[in-house]
Amino acid sequence: MSHPSRLLLFLVLVTGYITSTAAALAQKPPALTGSVTGFVYDGETRLPIRFAEINVVPAPSKTVTPVSAAPDSPNPHEEGKRVQRINGSSGMDGGFHLHVPEGDYVVAALKPGYLTPGAAAAGNSFLPDDQAQSILRSLPLVHVGAGGTASVTLTLQRGAAIGGKVLFADGGPAIGAAVAVESIDYAERLERVTHPQAGGKTPSQVQETLFALFVSQRASEKVITDDEGRYRIFGIPPGKYFVGTLFLLDQSMGRVAMSDGSDLDGGRVAPIYPEMVAVYAPASFRHKDAKVFEVRGNEQITNADVMFDPSQAHTLQGRVLSAEDRHAPETMIRLKEGEASIPSRFVQSREDGTFRIDYLPSGSYTLQIDSFERPDPTNPGTEPVRYRTVQVPAVVGEHDVLLDDVLLVRLKAGEHNELF
Repeated sequence: MSHPSRLLLFLVLVTGYITSTAAALAQKPPALTGSVTGFVYDGETRLPIRFAEINVVPAPSKTVTPVSAAPDSPNPHEEGKRVQRINGSSGMDGGFHLHVPEGDYVVAALKPGYLTPGAAAAGNSFLPDDQAQSILRSLPLVHVGAGGTASVTLTLQRGAAIGGKVLFADGGPAIGAAVAVESIDYAERLERVTHPQAGGKTPSQVQETLFALFVSQRASEKVITDDEGRYRIFGIPPGKYFVGTLFLLDQSMGRVAMSDGSDLDGGRVAPIYPEMVAVYAPASFRHKDAKVFEVRGNEQITNADVMFDPSQAHTLQGRVLSAEDRHAPETMIRLKEGEASIPSRFVQSREDGTFRIDYLPSGSYTLQIDSFERPDPTNPGTEPVRYRTVQVPAVVGEHDVLLDDVLLVRLKAGEHNELF
């Protein structure tokens, strides 16, 4: 008698687990008082969308109450022990049936490759409340009474897709590269998020409802290239996008692993941040020079190639030392281009204080240099040392650049960095 395959054995174990779990749930039925049922369809083919995720979330009190709701109907949001989200999935026929406590609910279906109205905006914590309200009104809103059933039909449209290759200048494929699409308003939203006034902002109840509805919704915004450097990103809403990838440049000396656990690195501190270089389609190290891809409906773009071409890029080098005795403290350098407020590159200095930033296009830059020294672990009485943050301008022309040594001054007791 032949042994069952590993796949068959796995399926048997999973089936047994599901059966035992269902039996346990049947013994202690939850106190449920109604149901939400319905079907999920493809808006173009009208075929059922199988195994779609169904989210049913209590409607916030600000949402317009459906006509079928009784004025005194309880809302799970107002209960001390409230329901945050009911989650299920559609079956082979696209149908679903979820048990819920009585109340008012917003219903949404999610499936990779498809677009759910409002899902793209749900992750924007700065979305104005009136826009969030408008999104909720575009989704099915149902009332479930005690012992009653609410029915909805959910229709999803396929999103667009962007694909291509990631290559090096000699034609070799970039295997295992992470490729992402980025909306053209991403930088603007990032500016708002990182602005000091953004601190402490809490989402409204309407925004929290959107988050709960779309908590697992992710357009395939980032994928890994295959052995030919190919990628395909799908489920993209209509809009304008950049396409790019991020290369990690490992400039460390390597680590030695010993079978007895001993350390041959002599206590050398490993870099906190690897140097990362962004490359945008078609072949730019600079975000503003990237090509904009506009997608409409379920359009398929197949030629969004990204090339890593260092021929027009240069290297910026320097050294950071203490002005007191010329030793090298630990240093983090943030590189900003032009008037940008967000750093485009991060680099950590080596043990001798030198640093190197590769693949920079010509332009004007500012290096923000922050340095410190950790307390001596062998001397409990030592304090950490911080240095005054400095900003160093640098202009990269048609050749590599070597900066003069940057000498740092210790902060005195009670002093603080204004730039850090």
